[in-house]
Amino acid sequence: MAKYLLVLTDRQPVQHPVTADGLTIGHARDVDVVLSAPGVAARHARVRLHGDRALVEPLEGAIEPRELRVGEEVTVASGVRLRLVESGQPQVQLAKSPDALSFDALTGADPDRAVRFQRRFQLLMQMARTVGAGTDYQGVLDKLMDVAHRGLEPERAVLAMLEADASGQGRIRFEAARHARSEDPWHDLHVSGTILGRVISSGEAFIVADAAAAEQLAQAYSISTQGIRSALCVPFHWRGSVAGALYVDHRGDANYFDEDDLDFLLMLSQLATVALQNVQDYEMVRDEVRALREAMGGETALVGDSGAMATVRQLTGKVARSDLPVLIQGERGTGKELVARAIHALSSRAAFVAVNCAAIPETLTESAFFGHEQGAFTGASHPHRGYFEQAQGGTLFLDEIGDLKPPAQAAILRALQEGEIRRVGSLETVTVDVRIISATNRDLEGGEFRADLYDRLNVLRIDVPPLRARAEDIPQLAAHFVGGRVKRISAKALRHLRDYAWPGNVRELKNVVERAIVMGDGETIWPEDLPPSVREHGKEGHYHLMSLETLERDHIIRVLRHTQGNVSHAARVLGIGRLTIYKKLKAYGLETRDFKD
Repeated sequence: MAKYLLVLTDRQPVQHPVTADGLTIGHARDVDVVLSAPGVAARHARVRLHGDRALVEPLEGAIEPRELRVGEEVTVASGVRLRLVESGQPQVQLAKSPDALSFDALTGADPDRAVRFQRRFQLLMQMARTVGAGTDYQGVLDKLMDVAHRGLEPERAVLAMLEADASGQGRIRFEAARHARSEDPWHDLHVSGTILGRVISSGEAFIVADAAAAEQLAQAYSISTQGIRSALCVPFHWRGSVAGALYVDHRGDANYFDEDDLDFLLMLSQLATVALQNVQDYEMVRDEVRALREAMGGETALVGDSGAMATVRQLTGKVARSDLPVLIQGERGTGKELVARAIHALSSRAAFVAVNCAAIPETLTESAFFGHEQGAFTGASHPHRGYFEQAQGGTLFLDEIGDLKPPAQAAILRALQEGEIRRVGSLETVTVDVRIISATNRDLEGGEFRADLYDRLNVLRIDVPPLRARAEDIPQLAAHFVGGRVKRISAKALRHLRDYAWPGNVRELKNVVERAIVMGDGETIWPEDLPPSVREHGKEGHYHLMSLETLERDHIIRVLRHTQGNVSHAARVLGIGRLTIYKKLKAYGLETRDFKD
């Protein structure tokens, strides 16, 4: 089994392969293991393999000869210990930090080494600037290769990443490369897979002074065929684990790299990791924003730049990353379904199924939500998949959840608790994976709505503001609804739109704009194209020279609010026909459900 010399100093431990030819230790540049600790001579000692042991022999250092067995160690200078280990034994993990590159270590050092430290410090500062520069991923890779090339002057530099393959074993992918002797960075990239694999699997840095003389490495294909003499390789960490390695080599000279070079490469790897992770996080957020904008475009637009809408967008982006239930609250016409669709569009879920709970007859609730088998009841002529099965793997949007009757609430609560449903007329259960997004214009707490179901639905919550609370968005909304069909909205007409209270919120604004486009006969929407109620009714509710049509409209609205949108009841109070009320509502740009509050 291969033997390695583990060098333990006040820095981090580094292992070197030890052979019968031996390793030389000292502070001279041409030794195998360069040390700068106090008391280390230029050619301090030699460590060579003898059978299954290592012999430590003094050269210029004041030490006694020593024989080491595997696991034993010896102190050869102040703060320098040597330990003999075998391949496969647990090794000390390297965790270098920028503190390791200390100019205190240069005290008493030769001027050339000081100049080299100064130049490398400047290169590391250049790399550090990419951490928060917001550059692109390839730009960081280019800077990494440039700094490695200028700082170490290797023949070849490679960033290798480990990626999964079909066999599950993983393969090495070259992410970036640089070649000193070729303008093509990908030219002649037969680097040492043995060294890369060892560093990636162990998570430890590796330095070899003369690969051809190392017994275990000399037999490797890349070492023997490519003539690699000296190499450095350090682990490349990605979000807490080793995901690759940063490698440099030289095929001309042995002893080309020393421990100072290893320190530099370790710090460069750490800086590059942070920079690339920042770029990836930035690109992920940018993609989410782009997807959010796309999801909020067209018919599902969440239009408006007010602070209230900025909050809604922010919450929408956050809750989309989760599969937890969402409760959307807001007055009728505020766009609760648009928010639900935007959440779904930003998620990775499949189908989006929208259900108006107020429109489901109580007797058909279970069939509608859970489906039925053929012959389960009169009229069940064929099997039917309910809303839960239709939304399998996707999102089930329960609009007006507050209108569900108590039996339906109990059935949905059971389905949410158990994660499974049973079709009407069937004895078999079906497991469902459905995300629930519900919406209501009511306060569900403290009323007839089941508290346990409310707790299930109200895990994440978004409150959609009424239009009167974000009047600054009205011009942008109006322009959005115009959609290029007219060229402009006059300033006076826009002022009327801003001053109106909008009891029907965004839906009513859309209807008013649609009506104005139809009623107008030019390229501009004028005040005369707006309904009288919008022209003559201020935001505070005061009447200004109100016409008979406006008085009639306001009276009908007050009665409908009193009857909670019950047209039959309102018709009896007003003494007019139901059809007349429906015609009036259409002219006003309103619907009966706008008054169910």
